[in-house]
Amino acid sequence: MSEKADTVLNGIKDKISKAEKQLDESKSGFIACFLEGVNDFELQKLQSESGLQRMTNDVLANDKFSHVAGICYSSESMAVKGSNYEDTFNPSLFFRNHKCKFQEAKTFEFISPPRF
Repeated sequence: MSEKADTVLNGIKDKISKAEKQLDESKSGFIACFLEGVNDFELQKLQSESGLQRMTNDVLANDKFSHVAGICYSSESMAVKGSNYEDTFNPSLFFRNHKCKFQEAKTFEFISPPRF
């Protein structure tokens, strides 16, 4: 919806392309990205019908990513405070590559949901 959003998405896409080149094509790979300044609520809104979701699906549709099992986006840390502890976690959003050539990667649980 704005040029700034396109610049950010293009920057993420460039970083993902560079990361893919670092992975061994004979093994399933996993790409993780940290989205600075994005909180859990904002990350949830990016799950579907977003530029991030469309860009990620387009990237994973490319045959050169056939060894990549998926791409994970992580947001800013969140903390839950108890009486004498603080539990921190990073909300994340994972896009699985349905074209991945490794069968075991298609059903592998990469990220466990948070426990409260």
